[in-house]
Amino acid sequence: MNSYRATWKAKTGETGGTGSVIIEAESKGQAKRIFIQRNEEQGQLMTDIRELANNPRLSSLGTEILRILQESGYRFFISGLDILSAYMHHIPERFPVLLYGDRYSQEEIRGLLIKNRIVAGSYRDARILQLVEQMDGVRGIVFLYPTSRFTYALDGIATIEKAFVDIYYEVTRHDYPLSVQELARICSNMLRRKAIDAGRIIKVASSRRIPEEIRYFIEQKKEP
Repeated sequence: MNSYRATWKAKTGETGGTGSVIIEAESKGQAKRIFIQRNEEQGQLMTDIRELANNPRLSSLGTEILRILQESGYRFFISGLDILSAYMHHIPERFPVLLYGDRYSQEEIRGLLIKNRIVAGSYRDARILQLVEQMDGVRGIVFLYPTSRFTYALDGIATIEKAFVDIYYEVTRHDYPLSVQELARICSNMLRRKAIDAGRIIKVASSRRIPEEIRYFIEQKKEP
């Protein structure tokens, strides 16, 4: 699957102005067809469609969350493994999605996810969430965190640097279900493919107050 951003404008006489939406599709042509099926009845005419430069392979749950929240109008972004799966050797069949939402819209976002049978909590609720996930009808679990910073995200998708710092923090501070060895392999693969901006990742890490820790972790994974 690839990610495409479709921009649109309201039909003449319709309200709504302009906007954009992310569509997951196999090709640009398929993305156009999906947009027409979903949006033209709402009075939205597509004006442009482009493949995202940062094109993560979102999980099925991540893809569904992206769709739900894009339609809601709330500010959010998906981070963590959904963004980094292309650099993993072994992608878990299921894993908690890392979701950051506007600090003033937490309950609304949580309620919207619950309506779609997606349970949202934080690392403090991890054990309970894992039990809930086994219940019939539950589609998956989300670690939802409040934020007011959207600098390192676009169209609901975190940058690679932001995604790595976020998952590193969750693994090392909150026992997120991913081994440190797999985290190291992700880092090595990103470095080998020259996928990250060294300056940017340190800036992102500074917002977590772990710049030296991230700098050291990356230096340890660089090939001699």
